[in-house]
Amino acid sequence: MAGKGKMGGSAMETKEGDTVRSILNGVEYKIKKIVEKMAVLESQDGKSKIITEVDALKIFYRDKEDLQA
Repeated sequence: MAGKGKMGGSAMETKEGDTVRSILNGVEYKIKKIVEKMAVLESQDGKSKIITEVDALKIFYRDKEDLQA
């Protein structure tokens, strides 16, 4: 179970402040907050915010570092 402020997973280790990119629309988001099973994402331009389950991050988002490799 993920603790406050970070999430764990074999494919993706993510914490507050990390940048991820949506595989659906290509938009980059900064992880603003993680509490229990929920994460708040904010677009890089600050125009949109998304609330999603932490488990959805592993499915629909990729770490910025993974995209550059």
